[in-house]
Amino acid sequence: MTFKYIEKYKTEVYAIKEDIEKYNIQQSEIDPHWDLKTIKAEELPEFVHSFDKVVFF
Repeated sequence: MTFKYIEKYKTEVYAIKEDIEKYNIQQSEIDPHWDLKTIKAEELPEFVHSFDKVVFF
């Protein structure tokens, strides 16, 4: 259900670069409609605190 709303509301989707590499997730496995953006793990705390609301899944 979450995936449906990502497209419907054009929600920005971010992933941790190191986790994508750790779990060997290929670009072809990521829905291109998501326009996935990656950030480094070290940037996560500051990044999360820059928003009023954050959804994790």
